[in-house]
Amino acid sequence: MKKGKGFWLRTERLPQELCELVIDHLDTDVALHTATLVSHSWHPRASLHLLHTVSVNYARRSDWWNASNKGSGRETWRSCTSFLELLRKSARLQTYIHEVIVVSAWTCTRDVIVRVVREVPHLRALVLRGECDSTVTEPGAAAIPFDGTLRLHLTHAAVLLHVLPTFSRLAHLRLRPLHDMGWFLPFDLTGSPHVRVDELTLEGIDPQTVRVLEECLDASAMRKLSLLGKQGADPGYLQGAVIMLDRALVKFKLSLTQLVVDTSYFSVAGQKLSALQHLVALKSLTLILPAYVEDKKYDQIEPFFSQKDITKSITCLRFVSTPATFHHILDDPDFPLSDILHYIDVSRSVKRVVWTLVTNTAHPAARVALISGTLRRLQLVFPEYLREDIAVAVETGWGSLRPNIVGFGEPDSLAH
Repeated sequence: MKKGKGFWLRTERLPQELCELVIDHLDTDVALHTATLVSHSWHPRASLHLLHTVSVNYARRSDWWNASNKGSGRETWRSCTSFLELLRKSARLQTYIHEVIVVSAWTCTRDVIVRVVREVPHLRALVLRGECDSTVTEPGAAAIPFDGTLRLHLTHAAVLLHVLPTFSRLAHLRLRPLHDMGWFLPFDLTGSPHVRVDELTLEGIDPQTVRVLEECLDASAMRKLSLLGKQGADPGYLQGAVIMLDRALVKFKLSLTQLVVDTSYFSVAGQKLSALQHLVALKSLTLILPAYVEDKKYDQIEPFFSQKDITKSITCLRFVSTPATFHHILDDPDFPLSDILHYIDVSRSVKRVVWTLVTNTAHPAARVALISGTLRRLQLVFPEYLREDIAVAVETGWGSLRPNIVGFGEPDSLAH
């Protein structure tokens, strides 16, 4: 059996005895950090270090298109109830379960969400996959706070509008479109909630979702916003979404202190991030830079710093790229960093610069050489008073920060 950092088992397709045998075999594998289990199919006997993620699902997935199932959400409710009963009987599960994934989210109702959040004592993340049934009208229960991450795999913005009233506050809201959300589904924002969200991560954007977020999120709560992921829409559609996001950011001008942006959203859309003129509380700006393309002007930084009257509050500038892209940027005759240097000189607010290199170089000596060489080049470029406050980091793999490369060919080979 191939060993790795994660293990997932569809127990409804295997006999219970075989499932438990597999888990027992993996019990001593310290390299396996988590195991995802289907809670209603078998009782786990794995070591504590495996009990991190639980996937709530139901076995008869072939019945998902049945209209009688879709409206009531009874199958997901049944699986949720089974899982929570198991949880109450096991102090071990209560202590070590940190993440719950509702796989069959097209039948998920607010009642299911509330029960999971309230009854899993150490829950850090709740993931809803699929299409939550936003057509079900439920009685207005009191909204609850959640000090963890709510991750929604969206099929349309109406799902977000359906789920948000469940919460009064979210520590982290992470949204991922399941596909191109360019098609329009009408929804009513009348009486929409005002939810306090400390951190928002968008793995793709569309105009409808941005509209819901602008209307429903409390303007005084947002501390960090990240725009990541791959945007597969055409440039014309993307332009509309970027314009709406730029406008929506102004709403959070007094609260937003950290902004992380995949720069290609704005370069592909041909738009500047005008909100930088208004974000007076912004302290940290991170730009994720996609691959440099030969014989093409590198316009990934221009949408951010080639405009006047940018907020003078930024104290930390962070950049993320591959080593190849880093060297292309510094060797480019047009010198894409010139606008940034001008901002640093005029604002005098920047106190720290961090450049993170994404590489598959694993040898310690090679990584040390990469860091020292990069640091020397940066110290020659940036003002002398910043030289002691420039840092270089090395990461293996992009992880959640993988850049949007639409319209820019393949990423650098070192990015894989």
